[in-house]
Amino acid sequence: MVLSQGLSCIVSLHDRKTRNVLRSTISNIDGSYSFTSLPLGKFFVMALHPVPNYNAVIQDNVVPK
Repeated sequence: MVLSQGLSCIVSLHDRKTRNVLRSTISNIDGSYSFTSLPLGKFFVMALHPVPNYNAVIQDNVVPK
């Protein structure tokens, strides 16, 4: 039996209005990540899988909690 193993991804936080990258991090192998000390505003988050065969995942209209 072969078990699937998680992979870390590059995750970047972008300002929704300017599209500038504000923060970047690498996710844990379970996919979790966090950004701290964010300014007020709306953002989009993009995660890039390390295997180029997969598409990026983007979450739009993200606001800090």
